[in-house]
Amino acid sequence: MWSTAQLAGLRMNTPLSDQHRLRVEASVSALTVVVLAPMVFRLAGSSYDHAIHRNIALAMKDHLTLYTPHFLLQLLVLAFDWLLPGNIDRAMSVVMLLAYAASAAVIARVILRRTSSVAVVYMMTLGLLLSSSAAFLFPLDRHLYFGYVPANVFHSPTMVLLKPLALASFGYAVSALWPQQGEKAPTLIPAALLTVVCALAKPSYTVCILPALAVLAAKRAASRTPIDWKLLAFGFFLPALATLLLQYQWTYSDRQIPGVYAGTSHIVFAPLVVVRHYSSWLGPKLLFSLLFPFSALAVNFRRAREDLALMLAWVLFAAGAGLMYLLAETGPRAIQGNLLWSAQIAVFILFVQSAAHISSYFGGSLATCVPRERWRAKASFGCLLLHTAFGIAFYVAEYNQLQALW
Repeated sequence: MWSTAQLAGLRMNTPLSDQHRLRVEASVSALTVVVLAPMVFRLAGSSYDHAIHRNIALAMKDHLTLYTPHFLLQLLVLAFDWLLPGNIDRAMSVVMLLAYAASAAVIARVILRRTSSVAVVYMMTLGLLLSSSAAFLFPLDRHLYFGYVPANVFHSPTMVLLKPLALASFGYAVSALWPQQGEKAPTLIPAALLTVVCALAKPSYTVCILPALAVLAAKRAASRTPIDWKLLAFGFFLPALATLLLQYQWTYSDRQIPGVYAGTSHIVFAPLVVVRHYSSWLGPKLLFSLLFPFSALAVNFRRAREDLALMLAWVLFAAGAGLMYLLAETGPRAIQGNLLWSAQIAVFILFVQSAAHISSYFGGSLATCVPRERWRAKASFGCLLLHTAFGIAFYVAEYNQLQALW
């Protein structure tokens, strides 16, 4: 593990070598798998969502036909079922654990760009992957999930798979809007592939990132600031629109998933119709879902506005929230809440970028900033821990299959 000299250097917040960074990312991923493995194995054979996706995978295997427009999960499950034959639920569990490990590695890398404190990286990464909405209204309605916009849910395998892919794609989005802030010479091919793969995992992120990119690109174009138009066009908009159009035609046509949907559906403007079906107190629940991101803004709002990735994450969340609160589906999908996933993946990315922002205060600047900022940064970190505590409560409820507490 770590030598005494290495630990001393980390406590002084000296930059980590590439080897040490990889070691931190790998160890955080391993710890994440240990923490979430009990939930993964618990849900693999009993969760409704897992069973649906498992049965679709089996149908694809038997009939060599695609039954869903976002089929990446099924392909991966079938691939691991071929490698580890005999139990498709085990294959599903392997895919889920690898997705959690990948999410942890990406989050750790994002935070390590702002701080070299290993303790901060461990606590934030695990906190971000366990956090949920601050369900302060639980004594009133006995809900830990409905009506809130949680950063994590455990029962949706497609959401678990989407998270590391969306986080990686988000990095290219930052590079496109702010070329000088991005990685060295970002190429079109990985960005375009990630765009398509994200949509094939679950289109919820893709339908949010496009309007977010359009809004901020228009704003930056108006101020005549540099934009990587080629990366925007060929890395995001063209592959995304082509994929989404095919998925839209497939989803809202007569070709539905057998045994899941019967009949046709459409998307309509219907503010609050779906979310009100599941819960009331929507305004307070939205606020309680965003305590940590708001607290990150409050540390130093001017500095937060200069954090370009954080600002993109807020616009991304605005797009996802618009889909959640303003639109609905008709027909057999009417109360499925499929558009709510967009807000959930967006708030997850917002949590990650908020954590990256405040981690910079623990990366050297905390000792030099004014006392009120120091206390605000610590309070913001406390808000993340509060969300994590509620997430652990939701973890326990999910593990014990207490869906009455959703």
